[in-house]
Amino acid sequence: MLWLSGYGVASAAVFQSLLLSSTTSATLGLFAAADRVRAGVQGLFTAFGSAVFPRFVQDQVEGYAVGQTMVWPLLRLQVVAALLAGLPIFIFAPEIVRVVLGPQFLESAPVLRVLAFALLSTTMLAGLGVQVMLPCGLGPHYTLATLTVLALQCLWLLLLVPRHGATGAACALVFSEGIVAVVLLMTLARRKTR
Repeated sequence: MLWLSGYGVASAAVFQSLLLSSTTSATLGLFAAADRVRAGVQGLFTAFGSAVFPRFVQDQVEGYAVGQTMVWPLLRLQVVAALLAGLPIFIFAPEIVRVVLGPQFLESAPVLRVLAFALLSTTMLAGLGVQVMLPCGLGPHYTLATLTVLALQCLWLLLLVPRHGATGAACALVFSEGIVAVVLLMTLARRKTR
């Protein structure tokens, strides 16, 4: 849990430091502006996942298997909610930027469009960790997964930012989280069938 508590802060700090080292402060500013909007919405999903965590620990203590709890339906509900929240952000990104950040940040609207997909990838990754892997005693596996996300972010940043700027940075975030979330889902699906 200590790692999970600090992961978001550490990840953002490493990501933005690497972004700044590979591009200009203006590009970092565009990314950071759009990411603040995404993080505000993302916080709702994170808070919800944290609120239900004790229930799933209790289920495990009482002897229920992961497939017998509400974990999977709840995770599906969170994914659908993330999609529903991301859709208006994707469609109305310029209007949202104008209202929330001000017209001087309109250049960050394409970045926010890409980060709308991060609502889904981050929700899946956090939900799998807090609601599935930790209660099942797979904390070390989840720590490895989050470290893999950081490594992939570094790689994607190097590949995408020089050509695509802040939008490339947003893609790096979504791609790295999405890839690891899919791998975790496949791994957990194999464990459930055994």
